Amino acid sequence: MAELPPRYGVAMKTPGRAARAPAGGGLGPRCGHHPAAAAGWRCARCGDLCPDCAAERRAGVGTIEVCVHCGGHAPPITIPRGHVSFATRIPGAFLYPLNLMGLLAMAGLAAVLAFLPTMIGRVIGVGTFFAYIFSLITTTANGSDEITAPDFSDIVEDILTPARRGLTAGALLWVPAVVYVFWIRGVEEITFFDPVLWAIIAAGIIYLPMALLVAAAGNGVLRMLNPVFTFQCIGRLGTDYFIAVGAVAGLGILWFVTSIIAAIVGHLPIPILASWAAAIIQVYIPFVTARVLGLLLFVRGADIGYGTEKDLNEPVLPGVRPRGAVRPAAPAPAPTGGRVEEVESIALAPEPPAAPPPAEWPTGLRLEPEEPPPAVADVAQALAAGDLDRALDLYARLADDERPQLPLPSHVALGKRAAARQDFPLAVRAFRSATEVAPADPETPRAWVLLGRVYADKLGDRATAARVYEHVVEQYPGTEAAAFATAQLTPPPTAG
Repeated sequence: MAELPPRYGVAMKTPGRAARAPAGGGLGPRCGHHPAAAAGWRCARCGDLCPDCAAERRAGVGTIEVCVHCGGHAPPITIPRGHVSFATRIPGAFLYPLNLMGLLAMAGLAAVLAFLPTMIGRVIGVGTFFAYIFSLITTTANGSDEITAPDFSDIVEDILTPARRGLTAGALLWVPAVVYVFWIRGVEEITFFDPVLWAIIAAGIIYLPMALLVAAAGNGVLRMLNPVFTFQCIGRLGTDYFIAVGAVAGLGILWFVTSIIAAIVGHLPIPILASWAAAIIQVYIPFVTARVLGLLLFVRGADIGYGTEKDLNEPVLPGVRPRGAVRPAAPAPAPTGGRVEEVESIALAPEPPAAPPPAEWPTGLRLEPEEPPPAVADVAQALAAGDLDRALDLYARLADDERPQLPLPSHVALGKRAAARQDFPLAVRAFRSATEVAPADPETPRAWVLLGRVYADKLGDRATAARVYEHVVEQYPGTEAAAFATAQLTPPPTAG
C-alpha cells in the first residue's frame, strides 16, 4: 500500500476510542510543570505538557499546538495504535454506521442499488458498492471515524475499477468451489461432507479478507491473485488476521440473516420506501465488515507496508485538546527589499514525473524491508552537499518530532524542491514546518506566502489558500508578505 496521505490542520479521530482508558489515567507521561496531571504534548525546551500547559495557535490551515511557557512547537505525544488490540476494537464497528453521516451514506448507496434495475445500472451499483467499501477501509486505516462519499468524478477509475477489483476479490471465494464441483469432481459425485470442497471453501474464506485489503489499497488484479504475496501478508499479521477472518465469517452469517429480514421488508405494500429500506438493511453488514478490515490496517498496517511506523501512532490523550492560553506571535520586521518579487517568481515548474512501476508489480502493500529511519544530520549533510533530491527523500521520512530541528531556510528550500517535483503534499508539509520553527523570524511570512501559493496554484484549494493569506495579514501586518497576501485576497476589478 502507498503511504498514508499527510493531513494538515485536521484533528484526526482515532478508531476504537471508546475502548481506551479515560484520559489522564494509567501510568503515562506526566506534566513537568504539574506532576499530578497527565501529559499529552512535548516541547523540546520545556518537556512534557498537560492540557493547561499546551495551547492551540491559529495557523492558516488550522491550528498547531504550542507550549504556553516558551511559545515553541509542542506536538502531541503518541503511542503505537497496538496498545489497544485489534480484537478489542471490533465491537465498536457495529455502531460505526449508526450515525447521521453513516445513515445518509447507506441510504445513498441503497438508492443506487435499489433503483437502477437495468444492466448498466447494476454495473454502476456494483462499482458504487465497492467504491464505498474500499473507501471505508482506507479512511478507517488512515485514522478517521468519519463516513464520507467516495469521489465519483471519473466513471472508469471511480466506478468500473472498484467493480473489477471487488468482483475479483469476491470470486476468489466461490469460483474455485464451482470449478471443483462442476469440472473436476462432478455434481453427481459431490456430497455435503466432501472434505476437498470444504477445504476449498475454507481457503477462500481465509483468502478473501486479504484480497479485499489489497484491492482497497489500489493494487492491481495480479497482486490480488498472487498467493505468495497474499500469504506472506497473512503470516505477518498473524493471529490478528485470523481474528479478522473469524469476524468476517461471522458477519457473513449475520448478512444472511439481515438479507432474510430485508426480503421481508422489501415485500411490504409500501411503494419505493419498502425497496429502499430493504437495500439499506442489506448494506449495513458490509459497512461493518469494511470497518473491521480497516481497523486491522489501522492497528497492524505497518507490518505489511501500509504507511510507516511513525504514521501508525495515535495520541496518548485521545480526544483531549489543549486548554492553555496562547501567546500572540510578535509582528515580524519587514524583510529586506525584493522579497515580494522573489515570492512572485518562485520557480514551481514541474519536472518530468518518475517512471511508473511495472504493471505486473503495482504499488500498494509492500513487503520489502524499510530503510533505517533517517536522522536530521543526514538531511543537513545532503543539503550541505547540494543534493536536494536526496535531502528531500530523507526529509519525507523524518519523524514529526525531528523535523523542527532543521532551520527555517532548510524547510523552505526543501518545500520549493518538493513543489518542483510535483509532490505538493510534501511541499505543504515543508512550508508548514518552516512556519512552525520560528514564528517571529523575518523569513516566516515568506514561508506562509509560499504555502498559500502551493494551495492556490498547485492544489487548486483556494479556500485554504485564502485562510493562509488571512493569517499572514493578521499576524504579520506591515510586511511585504502581508501586502502580497492582501493583493491575493482582493478580488479583481470587474469590467465596466
